[in-house]
Amino acid sequence: MRTRRIPVAPSTPAARALPRALPLLLCLLALLSALLLAGCRTPQAPAEPTAAPTVAVTQASATPAATLVPTLTPTAAPTEPTTAEPTEAPATAPAATPPSTAEAERPSPDGLGTPVASGGPLAPENAEQVYELARWGKGAVASLAGSPDGSTVAVGTALGLYLYDAVSGQQRSFTPSDSPLQQVVYSGAEDVLLGLLEDHSLARWDANSGALLGTMPLDVPSQATGLQLLSPDGALLAQALRPNGIQLLNTADGSPTLRLQGHALPVERLVWSPDGTLLASTAGDGTTCLWRAADGEQLLTVGHEGTGPVAISPDGSLLALVTGEDGQRIDILESATGAVQQTLAAPEGSLQLAFDEDGQSLLALGTSGPLTRWQLAEGAAAPAEDQLVYRQLAALPAGGYAALRADGAILLQTSADEAPVTIEGHLPPILSLAANPEVGLLAMAAEQAPPRMLYLYDGSPAAQPAPGALEALYLRFAAGGATLVGASDLLGLTLWNAPDGSLAGSTPVDPDSWLVGTAGLWRFVAVSEVGDLLGVSPRGGGSYLFSALDGSLLQTLPDTNPSGREAGPLPMAFSPDGRLVVRGSHSDEILIFATGDGSTVAMLNGPGEGVYALAWSPDGALLATGGQEGLVIWSSEDWQPLAQQPDWTGSCSRLAFSPDGSVLVTSAYEGELSFWRTADWSLIGGMEPMLLDGEGLAFNADGTLLATASQAGLQLWDPAEGRLLSTLPGHAGAVSGLAFMEGGTQLVSAGLDGTIRVWGLAP
Repeated sequence: MRTRRIPVAPSTPAARALPRALPLLLCLLALLSALLLAGCRTPQAPAEPTAAPTVAVTQASATPAATLVPTLTPTAAPTEPTTAEPTEAPATAPAATPPSTAEAERPSPDGLGTPVASGGPLAPENAEQVYELARWGKGAVASLAGSPDGSTVAVGTALGLYLYDAVSGQQRSFTPSDSPLQQVVYSGAEDVLLGLLEDHSLARWDANSGALLGTMPLDVPSQATGLQLLSPDGALLAQALRPNGIQLLNTADGSPTLRLQGHALPVERLVWSPDGTLLASTAGDGTTCLWRAADGEQLLTVGHEGTGPVAISPDGSLLALVTGEDGQRIDILESATGAVQQTLAAPEGSLQLAFDEDGQSLLALGTSGPLTRWQLAEGAAAPAEDQLVYRQLAALPAGGYAALRADGAILLQTSADEAPVTIEGHLPPILSLAANPEVGLLAMAAEQAPPRMLYLYDGSPAAQPAPGALEALYLRFAAGGATLVGASDLLGLTLWNAPDGSLAGSTPVDPDSWLVGTAGLWRFVAVSEVGDLLGVSPRGGGSYLFSALDGSLLQTLPDTNPSGREAGPLPMAFSPDGRLVVRGSHSDEILIFATGDGSTVAMLNGPGEGVYALAWSPDGALLATGGQEGLVIWSSEDWQPLAQQPDWTGSCSRLAFSPDGSVLVTSAYEGELSFWRTADWSLIGGMEPMLLDGEGLAFNADGTLLATASQAGLQLWDPAEGRLLSTLPGHAGAVSGLAFMEGGTQLVSAGLDGTIRVWGLAP
């Protein structure tokens, strides 16, 4: 729509004869013009971005309707989705007015590793001109839903809503969202999609075009546990409440309708029947209850072992639940009586169950195996169609299923007679990012998925790591970029040769002694810059030095406090020359070891208990140690604290020296970022309120720029002045990796939103 131009009439004799009325006429004309222009303004285009079963019947009491929350608020105009496939970014972009970071994806999400052009090196003087050059990944998938007619599959992601053709797998539209989607369902109303957003609101979209129709805030009771689930038709929202209840909300106006009570402990799972008439809840007390949604009647209570997945058949006659020791079996129960009809062997680490559209088959997925399908009449599992790992499963109303693979791809099986269709482009939540700036090689890790390598700037393909580890939760390049190291809480360390991806070796450490798979613990694998060493101090006790070339064990370091190791693994850090390694502590004992023979060089005390932040100065002359109770700078010459120390008594969660050693950056658990001048340990600037993400801190090569990541986005700082230069909004969730690449001309970030983003200046 074009803005209509309003012609201005020429002066007339009558107008010249009325000089006193001229000011009034001009005001009226100006007002009329403004009103006309406002009515014609073009809308802005959207941005993309084995107890015996027991039966009990009770009548739940309905709570009176609470004060209604605000009803659905329509947008000024429907947010039109993008319908074309994502295209590459234009070759140039105005430096003075960088494009919005939420624009349409660029380049194509399928083009991982395609070249990304950028301008000059990033520096303090141009930090405000940095913008998002490229985005790889269409957003981590949170929810899958099929349309009633079988034509479309809706995919809710961290970035927004995608609609795909269910037969071809082609993308029909994408509608961005300001808040990540948690669940999406097709409404009982004609042509409407409903979605739960992370910001506790309910969104409605046109089911044909994907256009946003409006949003409505939802009432979140103070007793809410965070577990909630929309019914398949979107009419009701079930919310788990502390200490052991469930509340049903009417999504039309947000009003509470029923309060359900039947468990002794908090509810841990909620599952609706496909038609939305029944709700199953599983609690920590080892019971599953079946409720009638219309009146809240408790139809069934079943006692069992564990709190595994549950599914209700389409006609409501059957209830499937994972039970037994370690969830080893699936019981198929009659929902009317609780009698066990059939027992099946459950897949390892069962995540989800689903009946097919006619209730004759049951599908299940586990943590480490393929999809399993049973024909219930035969009680036999059909051979798996592939050996890939899946993370999510959704039965499609018109038949078939949609399944989310661990690598982010979506499998659509709409008919047993047709070959499945795979939708590529979505990435899983990225848990770790490793970067080798010298050759532009990136490696990313995701839960239950093998690592993946790609080149950033020359577009050539990168060999993928050979089989050797199901997953790697923490990745780092080592031995000068010759190897890629992956740490897993199940398999210890695995090493691959880079860039050909061949298996280089693995650690001989007992997997039971590892605990790396927690967000705050991933960085507890140290890599030396010199000497090709790896240092690990796992939960089970002991500290080990391995070869970064083949993973062979080189040294076993003494453990002075093995009983305290139950608290978790410890951080380690190598000196710049690789001759020393320091280990943190759950107490106040900080140990320095010689890497050559594993002997103890020094034992330091302080600051207080829980020393988990370690950093060497670039010349190795200083060692900074921080923990729950403060910060201490030590001289490596005599292992004494410096006479002059930073004036800081708070906690320290992260420490980093600038490349030239002139600045020390500290981050506190409470969320303060500070810059210290190492010449006199004076504070540079003020302490900034900034709670960093796990791996959210990186200097550029010359130390003139510091990048940090927090819930507020990415920040660029001048460390010499302790000054915030620019904030880059982008990731919809925590940032798990941050690195400067290609001579400092690009900044690469990876996040739990399933995207890798490249930031820089306009080429």
